[in-house]
Amino acid sequence: EFAGASVELPYAILTNPYDRKSMKDALLKALVMKPGEAQVRARRLYEHIEHYDIHYWGRDFVKELEKSGKAIVPEKK
Repeated sequence: EFAGASVELPYAILTNPYDRKSMKDALLKALVMKPGEAQVRARRLYEHIEHYDIHYWGRDFVKELEKSGKAIVPEKK
């Protein structure tokens, strides 16, 4: 809930790790979830992570730097 993963992983069960009730509710939700829903969530999370891997984020980061108009590597004089 606090690491930004809630935005990146929309099919995850969110919880506040500092709130016992939130943790209990999230664990209970996961434990009583229908197997079909659990499979769909797991598959969608896997597909999302498979697509948005470290290489994707690296390319995206460099692209955003280039769009900013600033040189990534200082020019030699």
